Amino acid sequence: MTAGDHEMTTIDTITDEQILQLRAEAIRAGDFTLVSICNVALTSSSDSDVRVARAECARVIGEATRTAEATDWRETVIGETITDEQIQDYHTAAGAAGDLAAVAVCEVALDSIAVAQTSADPFFTFGRSQLFQDDSLDWLAACEPKTIHGVVTDPPYGLVEYTKKELAKLRKGKGGVWRIPPAFDGHQRSPLPRFTTLSKRDLRVLDDFFGAWARVLFPALVPGAHVVIASNPLLSHRIAGVVERAGYERRGEIIRLVMTLRGGDRPKNAHEEFQDVSVMPRSMWEPWLLFRKPIEGRVQDNLRRWGTGGLRRPDNGKPFGDVIESHPTRKTERELAPHPSLKPQSFMRQMVRAILPMGEGIVLDPFAGSGSTLAAAEAVGYASIGVEKDKKYARLAKKAVPKLATLVLPEFGDAICVQGGSAGAAGDLEAVAVYEVALDSIGADPDADDAYAQAVEDAVCEHDQESARAEVARMYRDAWAAEQ
Repeated sequence: MTAGDHEMTTIDTITDEQILQLRAEAIRAGDFTLVSICNVALTSSSDSDVRVARAECARVIGEATRTAEATDWRETVIGETITDEQIQDYHTAAGAAGDLAAVAVCEVALDSIAVAQTSADPFFTFGRSQLFQDDSLDWLAACEPKTIHGVVTDPPYGLVEYTKKELAKLRKGKGGVWRIPPAFDGHQRSPLPRFTTLSKRDLRVLDDFFGAWARVLFPALVPGAHVVIASNPLLSHRIAGVVERAGYERRGEIIRLVMTLRGGDRPKNAHEEFQDVSVMPRSMWEPWLLFRKPIEGRVQDNLRRWGTGGLRRPDNGKPFGDVIESHPTRKTERELAPHPSLKPQSFMRQMVRAILPMGEGIVLDPFAGSGSTLAAAEAVGYASIGVEKDKKYARLAKKAVPKLATLVLPEFGDAICVQGGSAGAAGDLEAVAVYEVALDSIGADPDADDAYAQAVEDAVCEHDQESARAEVARMYRDAWAAEQ
């Protein structure tokens, strides 16, 4: 925000763009009262509540502007020697403290710090992929309109698990909101966030964040661009609602068939007493929500002008389906990119390939993590952009993207993974355990119950990796013969 932008800001002159920017600052600052005021101010209604809300937004912006204009902040308060980096540090601290006036002063001093940050060079480039180390909202706010042709992303839910506090706990192995299961038979098991721990306040933050994110993303997309958002059965309905309200068309969802072994547990500390009870269903699928920015004219018209509006068919010429058999991320990939939410390349490459119907354009992942979307785009020959706020994950992506992009997915190994996914969907725990021994991926799923733990123990006792692969080959041949 510049002083010029806020000059003479009143209830009659304040724009939606100014309110959106104020709302984004309020979300980052944790000022949920102001977020709610901005939400009301941005509604299409013209009743008195909206006018009151817009007046309050104008007051906050005007107060920040007057503070900035009343003091030559660089020279009088700090002095000419202060650097942009020092101002940025103060800007961050002010945001964390909820001091929106100080945030605005910093932005006036830097002549809109958000734009200055996002105009920087990429953190790294590999092939046709670029990654920017930045805040997603800031980067999108500065993005050139109508330049992104598709989005595939696996965002942080509730923003709780990826705060500095929770990431520090994760990296120290002291869970917090992350569930860190014990190792089994020498295999370290992957952490997952416990979404059932989200409070009502966390869920409100989730709604506010995804609403703001969807709105700031909208102008960057070309008409007809598809947006695919990884979710889970506990939260997908909330995300779908706020994204639809931001102006996107709901186009269904892609079901990733994967036996995560989340849920299905008996009551805690009462396993023996309630042996025939599951507290919640065992999760055997993962929803990836599918949206589209409205097209211009007919689909064929949009395809000719923008190259978007549909989904690319697989190489076999069949329609792109909404159910994809998958598997837990294999050990080889997790070693290349040790990110807690890493998805397998065999799945990601299918999703990314489908997002550009003509095979041309730019794929964006605004929550890039370790770069699996960028790697998948590179593998299928697409240009891509990633944005990652956490510097440690940006550094990880710099190392991981070239390795994941060039990863050869062995045909037999993929067959094992797909058949393993089918066994999981069928609830065949013994078969799943053998598949995991064959792939040396025991413990990729963290929420195993007693039955699965016993199946794994039996499989480990009965097989080494070589014999397990032979057993899987036999089961695979039997399954193929049965289909014939």
